[in-house]
Amino acid sequence: TETSSAAIRLARLKGIEPVASASVFPTGYFDAVTLWHVIEHLPDPASELVELHRIVKTDGVLVAEVPNMNSWMYTICREDWFPLDIPRHLQHFTARTLRMLLDKCGFIVIDRRNFHFTDSALVTLSLLQRAGILHHGQRGQMVENVRSMPAMRKTLLSLTTPLIVLLSAVLSLLLFALSHNSETMTVW
Repeated sequence: TETSSAAIRLARLKGIEPVASASVFPTGYFDAVTLWHVIEHLPDPASELVELHRIVKTDGVLVAEVPNMNSWMYTICREDWFPLDIPRHLQHFTARTLRMLLDKCGFIVIDRRNFHFTDSALVTLSLLQRAGILHHGQRGQMVENVRSMPAMRKTLLSLTTPLIVLLSAVLSLLLFALSHNSETMTVW
């Protein structure tokens, strides 16, 4: 389902007719439903998940991914943690709270994974926010922020950013491997 007018326009340009509600589908209609970084944007995720449970076949599967509020990077960056994304993210989950929500809505969590290569990008963005290079509410304006910087700061940034990216990627991969607790969680 889609409610964003911009996303609806884009889907229509690609020949896809979005639906505003899962209620248009009969019970047991889908083999699988995916929610890739959706649940955290919903004002009432429980009611949406109950409806999705209805339209998934009895032997069907829901695959969902959300930011992991229990990640080590959240512990380090707190309000600068990139996946916090307030006000767009209305909900935040730990493995326990996500499982409780899914259980309440009729789903059984079969497995949970906590590692994605894209998580190292989230670590980098969180560190850039923590360092004051990237600011809340300006994520879409990062290029403009760099363009408007004084020349010396821009030069320093161009010299240090590759190092920051490389170090944060290596650090995040190492910490994810050791802790089994990354920036996002995928459940099915």
